[in-house]
Amino acid sequence: MDCSVVAAAASLQLRAWADGLTPELRVAFDAVTAGSGLHADAGAEAYLANLSQPVVLLPLWFADGLPDDVVVAVIGSALAGYLAVRLHDDWMDEARGDPTEAMLLGTALLARSSSLAGEHVSDPRWWRLHAELWQAYAEAMAFERLVVGQRVPYDLAAFQLVLRRSEPLLLPAAALLVARGRWHDVERARGLVQATVRAHQHFDDLRDALGDFREGRRTWLIAQADVGDAGAFMQWLLRGGADMALGQADAELDLALAAAADLELPAAEVWLLERRRAMWAWHGKVVGRYLAAALA
Repeated sequence: MDCSVVAAAASLQLRAWADGLTPELRVAFDAVTAGSGLHADAGAEAYLANLSQPVVLLPLWFADGLPDDVVVAVIGSALAGYLAVRLHDDWMDEARGDPTEAMLLGTALLARSSSLAGEHVSDPRWWRLHAELWQAYAEAMAFERLVVGQRVPYDLAAFQLVLRRSEPLLLPAAALLVARGRWHDVERARGLVQATVRAHQHFDDLRDALGDFREGRRTWLIAQADVGDAGAFMQWLLRGGADMALGQADAELDLALAAAADLELPAAEVWLLERRRAMWAWHGKVVGRYLAAALA
């Protein structure tokens, strides 16, 4: 089944589910989907791009040989879980939206995510993993509040702990592995997910670096710069900080590529290589532009 077809089908089902929400929660749903790229015109297809978080693609890499309805349901699970996380993140990071609606709609989305995957997974090992990873998500989000509030130092260990908020991305892929009788590959899939997430975060922090600095957001990239004003931060980026961040992302892509090869996922390898090319193309264009402006 074609990736874009699966994505479109899962997105349509999600919007049909949203039609049954109360007006208050439907407004909140429309707001979070508009902000996430999952609006009516784009749908889940927005997450097929090579610089996006591979919310849809990760499970699709593990879907060979499964019935279309199973794959669409599990992609729907991935989308619902992702939107729940976006609701929490938008409120906690930017106080965007209503906190009560974020809590209530987030709860409904997480229930839908669990239900869609659970229709096709009876293995208790998957359900134990489900509990483990959503607990890790909650603990990581709580810890991130300490980091943002400058109540703990932002070092490499803190960065790695914060990234545990993305671990539920493994669950849809793990559900499809269970459906194919390949539970033994779940830990290797975890390695692929973790390396891909770290690569994404290093690059995302670089893309958003100037805005994050101006808004006073704490990121691992800004912590490594350790400078006090925007001008000094820009100079740090141009004098090697941006290269360092891309190098960190690149190293994680190496790990992800090794994991994809080990799992015999050629589509994942192709996407990861395309991502690498897109990252460095962005870097050359943007850093080159700022360097030209600085030398003018």
